[in-house]
Amino acid sequence: QRGGDRALETAVVDAMTTNETSWFRDSSPYEALRERVLPDRIAANASRRQLAIWSAACSTGQEPYSVAMLIDAFFPELQGWTVDLLATDLSESVLERAREARFTSLEINRGLPAPHLLQYFERDGANFRLTERLTVGSAGILLVGSAVGNVAVDNDQCRPVGRAQKGTEGPG
Repeated sequence: QRGGDRALETAVVDAMTTNETSWFRDSSPYEALRERVLPDRIAANASRRQLAIWSAACSTGQEPYSVAMLIDAFFPELQGWTVDLLATDLSESVLERAREARFTSLEINRGLPAPHLLQYFERDGANFRLTERLTVGSAGILLVGSAVGNVAVDNDQCRPVGRAQKGTEGPG
């Protein structure tokens, strides 16, 4: 029966999920996105000027933020488009960390290219925080819980998986 102890449910989900992630995890999906998937979707959606990507099991956010960096770096033609990147996970605790967009040096060193660190992050004490360029501006990322409902997506592969939105104006 649902509706019981929410804290217990959260603890069970957190204990059962691996929350394994890194920047640009496994290069082949990102290569496929850059070379085939996104160019095809951009051509197919040119009249609507909208793109949607869903990043399922996003953990602490490295994978959807990697997709946002890829879009920002390689697809300037998406300026003025609506690009929605929907990131979901079963674990509320890792989603909260993803919403903070704040990462330790150890997390940064797990796959983030140095030029991306300089371009998309700022120091936050001993940690690093994504700049508004990614969290607000060029690729808007919506981090929600596990219940998605009916979501229309252009791409929903498993690593990265996604629903994405790139805004028309934004800082940076």
